[in-house]
Amino acid sequence: MYSNTYSIPVPAGLGRLAAVVEELAAQDLAALPAAEAAQRVLALRGLLERLEGQWLRELAAVDARGAAGAEDGTQADSTAGWLRRRLRAGATQASGWVRMARALFRGPLPGTGRALAAGELSFAHAAVLAHGTQDLPAPTVMEAEPVLVDAACRLDPPRLRRLVAHLHQVADPDGASEQTQRQHQRRGMWVSPTFEGMVAIDGLLEPEAGETLLAALEPLARPTTADDQRVAPSGARTRWPSWPDAPWRAAGCRTPGESARSSPSPSSWPACSAATAPLAERVPGRGRCPPRPPSGWSATPRSPAPSSPAATTATATPTGWPAGCGPR
Repeated sequence: MYSNTYSIPVPAGLGRLAAVVEELAAQDLAALPAAEAAQRVLALRGLLERLEGQWLRELAAVDARGAAGAEDGTQADSTAGWLRRRLRAGATQASGWVRMARALFRGPLPGTGRALAAGELSFAHAAVLAHGTQDLPAPTVMEAEPVLVDAACRLDPPRLRRLVAHLHQVADPDGASEQTQRQHQRRGMWVSPTFEGMVAIDGLLEPEAGETLLAALEPLARPTTADDQRVAPSGARTRWPSWPDAPWRAAGCRTPGESARSSPSPSSWPACSAATAPLAERVPGRGRCPPRPPSGWSATPRSPAPSSPAATTATATPTGWPAGCGPR
């Protein structure tokens, strides 16, 4: 095992690049004018994307030659395994790198690889195209690539992902339907108490629902200022004074007292409220739930298929839960 992942000697061909990185690390960023500092952030991001493209290009070359492990005079069992060992990468990440390098520089997406290396696309955009088209026939991907690359230059990754999904529906409607079915069946939320009395939450959302949630949370994750009241003192409740204008409204939530008729979103969206309200007020018409039985609540039934008639009438409260309790 290597004590330092990046203690590998820098080859002669990368000496100047390494020297520039060292020079950047030694610069006093506080002495830079604000405009130059902001411009550098944007320019560095673009250079990093180009380096990502060059790295994938060289990874594809090493993979094609079977040269993984040659720096030690050994032969690695696989390129992905070599990356895991030398870069301490996870299995999913390492195999994803190899698949992406093959698709962009040895597969049906050469134009995407050139655009990434030229700085016209980001790594995230290229990853959407490589991952989203891996199940389609190579001739179909090669035919659609010019349109996808052009769209990637104008769309953000989530919108580009929806375009690729549309390509799946056109090129392989049966496969796209099966994937939608699998995603629908996998969605859910898992809640469990911790030994400290806190509650751990985990779950899966379908792509569109997930993007809606991320878009709602993103404004709350921005850098705060001294006037930002969302950051509460220790032990105090979080305050959202501008709740009616909160980004949750974009996700289809309704404030307490707002009827489904007056809400711009479907009435099927859950009612939402400020974190300062008691439980009974946060969910109108529902009081506090009784303690969990020693044997636990009854198992939640499987969700119906999106195309089945039961999907429109299924209730969100599992059998055996007390009235007013269960999923919110």
